[in-house]
Amino acid sequence: MNSDLDATTNARETVIEFEAAWQRGDYAAVRRLLADDVTFIGPFETCKSADAYVASLARAGERLERIEVRKIFADGGDVAVFCDLVMKAPLPTSFVARWYTVEAGKIRMARVVFDGRPFVSAAPARS
Repeated sequence: MNSDLDATTNARETVIEFEAAWQRGDYAAVRRLLADDVTFIGPFETCKSADAYVASLARAGERLERIEVRKIFADGGDVAVFCDLVMKAPLPTSFVARWYTVEAGKIRMARVVFDGRPFVSAAPARS
């Protein structure tokens, strides 16, 4: 039972560290917390490697003002984060649900769900 509690605590701490590193733009720290073959699934793209995911986070980070974490749930290696992503104007604040799977201190899977419609309508028109 103690090992289950330790796994939950460690997974939660890994995700908190990851979110904080992303918010401050420390992509070297972000990368250290990802498994090389991490899978990221989001509304606009899917990444199958740590480097691709870091590049995606860096692009999003250019428009990020701050992350306001509302709640974190952890169960073993699974961690769910519910937060508001406060974006730079003119983008709206967006409520986001993130699900992470952590193994051996590394994030192996990240899945993000949010309403992407405001981001699509704010995107520049393509010619």
